[in-house]
This record gives sequence, structure tokens and C-alpha cells, in this order.
Amino acid sequence: MVGLLEYELDGRDLGDVRFAISPINELALSLRTFREPGRFPVHLPWLRETQDARDRLDTTMLRALSNDSLSTPDFLSPRPHSPLTRIDTELQTLARVEDERLGADLRAIHPDGLPYPLRGSAEAVRLRMLRALRAYWDSCFAPWWPRMRGVLQADIVHRGRVAATEGVGSMLGGISDRVCLDGDVVRVRLTSPLQRRRGTRGES
Repeated sequence: MVGLLEYELDGRDLGDVRFAISPINELALSLRTFREPGRFPVHLPWLRETQDARDRLDTTMLRALSNDSLSTPDFLSPRPHSPLTRIDTELQTLARVEDERLGADLRAIHPDGLPYPLRGSAEAVRLRMLRALRAYWDSCFAPWWPRMRGVLQADIVHRGRVAATEGVGSMLGGISDRVCLDGDVVRVRLTSPLQRRRGTRGES
């Protein structure tokens, strides 16, 4: 079953669409390579260079933060509040995620039962997760982050140019063939069965 996310852009929200870089989201998305590296051939050189470092990580926890559909918990996809968001700031925010949300987001990607590393008290799971992500960042991301960020910033400039010359609909559609703008509704087709629709209502 194909899932669908729908976001209703209310009022001036369409004109307020912005792009920003979230280090922790990029870190979380890279966890997909732990499960299916062959689906991301552009990352294979980086995977080879970081193989020894990754072997020393808490890979059991890191693998548990995605599922067979390559989904990750929502709390690892925060909305950046600054174009220059730092990983330290986002890890501090993650440390303050409420227990209820932590559990709900983890169960959402593992509806048939939590993997062993995600069981136990929210405090213990959060602490192990933070340690695993911090070590992963320091050993496998930090040395390459300036280059990664440069590529991401160049892409943002490109998206802005497309939005200015062809419209927001073309810009969103160019991100992926699974994303489209229909009127004032952004639709994102998913590989997981999740179905959700929400309005933005001027949220920042």
C-alpha cells in the first residue's frame, strides 16, 4: 500500500515556503544506507571511506532508527529555525523530546514491535540514541560536512531560481517525482502505508 502525506498551505503560507538545512535530518536520512547501500550509489565512495569508523559505532541502535521502508522517526526531521542550524543545537533539542512523542514516533516506524535497542525506558532509549548519533556524526559526518553543506546550499540556490522563474509548483515537483503541488495542497507519495493530511495554518 502506498502512503500519502498532504499539507494544506493556508493563507500566505505558499509564498512563505523556504528551504533550510537540518544537519540531524541529513544524518538520519543517511541511515538508509545501513540497510540498502546499493540504492544509493552516489554515496558508495563515502561508505567505503567510513567503513572502519562505522564498524566501531552502535550500529544496532542506528539501524533501529529506520525500517524496511527506509522511514525514520519524525523527531529526526525537525524544522530548521535558522539557515545555519548546528548539529549541537539539534541534538540538544532531541534530548528534550517528550517521552510520549519519542515513543509514538518510534512505534510509527515499527508498528509490529520495537527492535531491542528501542525498548525500555524513554530515558535509556534517548540516552543511547543520542550517544549513537553523536558518535556517528563525529566519525562519519563531521569531516565531510563542509562539502555536504556546500552541495546542499547550491541546491537551495537552484530551487530558489526555479521558484522565481517557473513557480513554486515546478520547484516542488523538481525535488522528486513523488512530490507535487495541487492547488494549495502539497502531496508527497510514500513507500510506507502512512496516510496523513494536515493544514499549516501559518505555522513558522
